[in-house]
Amino acid sequence: MYPFFLFQSFFSILWRKKNIQNFLILLLFIIFSNNSFGYNFSDSSETNDKYIIVDSVTISGNKRTKAHIILRETLFKTGDTIQLSNYSEIIQTSINNLNNTSLFNFVFIDTNGIHLNKTFEIKVIERWYFWPFPYLDLSEHNFNTWWKTKDLKKINYGLYFVKENFRGRREKLSLFFRRGFEETYSVSYDVPYFNKAQTFGMAFSFGYARNKEVAFQVNNNKIDYFRVNDFYIRENLQATIQLNYRKNYQQNHALWVSYNSQTFADTLIRQNDFFSKNGMKNNQYFTVNYFYKNDKRDVEAYPLNGNYFDLDINKYGLGILKNEAANVFFIRMTFRKYLNLYKRFYYAFGNKIKFSNYDYQPFFLKKGLGYNNDYVRGYDYYVIDGISYWVFKNNLKFQLIQPRVFKINFIKSEKFNMIHFASYLNLFFDCGYAQDYKKTYNPLNNLSNSFLYGYGAGFDLVTYYDKVLRIEYAINKLGEHGFFINFVAPI
Repeated sequence: MYPFFLFQSFFSILWRKKNIQNFLILLLFIIFSNNSFGYNFSDSSETNDKYIIVDSVTISGNKRTKAHIILRETLFKTGDTIQLSNYSEIIQTSINNLNNTSLFNFVFIDTNGIHLNKTFEIKVIERWYFWPFPYLDLSEHNFNTWWKTKDLKKINYGLYFVKENFRGRREKLSLFFRRGFEETYSVSYDVPYFNKAQTFGMAFSFGYARNKEVAFQVNNNKIDYFRVNDFYIRENLQATIQLNYRKNYQQNHALWVSYNSQTFADTLIRQNDFFSKNGMKNNQYFTVNYFYKNDKRDVEAYPLNGNYFDLDINKYGLGILKNEAANVFFIRMTFRKYLNLYKRFYYAFGNKIKFSNYDYQPFFLKKGLGYNNDYVRGYDYYVIDGISYWVFKNNLKFQLIQPRVFKINFIKSEKFNMIHFASYLNLFFDCGYAQDYKKTYNPLNNLSNSFLYGYGAGFDLVTYYDKVLRIEYAINKLGEHGFFINFVAPI
């Protein structure tokens, strides 16, 4: 609970003083003072506890995946001495690490009982890695908003070619062709490791997108769109290079630089005086982003135990290009905690803060609450405009159906014939606050600069290939209520 209370108290002070220096001091304090984020398995020579020796490690089922990619995720290797008191945790954490690579449907580690010298047998069932499939999604900030209007113009369609685990080294090659609301063409290549120690990686991407319809303002806490049927009113070109560093199992660092070139039509810019800096049609700028993640969740797709922390530092516009269109700086920080309270009862809470420079930001770069998973439940139909925000989520869960696995016998491939699922009933309470810049604040957006809360109950289904289905009944402070559908874990 320490990080939550620290976030809460500091947020209130920061919001009044808008002091970036204090904020950076807090970040360093959280990262370096809290030593609860890492594993600390003590050496058996320092204790009288019983121990075992890893005599050998064998791997089976990896028809595609290289052995060193699998061994990179395990907390043991040949010749290791492991205390018996740490044995179960090391095995389970190794299984979780392998599952969280998204390379395997199932992972098993068998050590043939407790003996002084042991052979660790790792068996994996690989996923299907090549996906040339039709692509269909919605250009709305969530499914519920689209379902309310059922606007077919907001549908994107196309083809998505993904080669997961390329060359058996966990690399990922993607080609993306999308038409519809946002026409997009992109290619990306992700190399998680390029050095012998498997600590450094790189990623590259290049993309081009264009729209005939564009969001140009938030009014009455809803997004307004402007459309011209005859030509494209927005074009975006982006190229990115990323460097990754992963020293251990939980901690990841990423640094990337992007070049962005956005062009807007005159008719679009005239819809909102604050859409683009000084009404500029051609917006070019560099972006630098640093992202740190410390992830100790048991399962990424739907965690039940562990904790998670990340720090996201972004700067749009570096002053390199002439007449750059952006000068936006923000820091975003997340902490989540997952607990098994008693038998099949679980509790989770998550706290996210975004603090941005208190200055004008062009609308096309401005994001408050309501996008992706950063929202207060019960406000699914709204976007809460703002340059900074805070949101706190709580979930109390009961495991209705415990994780089960069944096999479909008429499907021969083990990549598809074993299906796992579990379901949960939950109660939740969320609250949050989004602060907008006073010079661009729209009085009709009365949910901005206002304390928000929502509560309700829901049903979650977790299944095949990390898929999550959530059906929730939520009530907000306005007295509005209804059913909402989502496809990711709430926290």
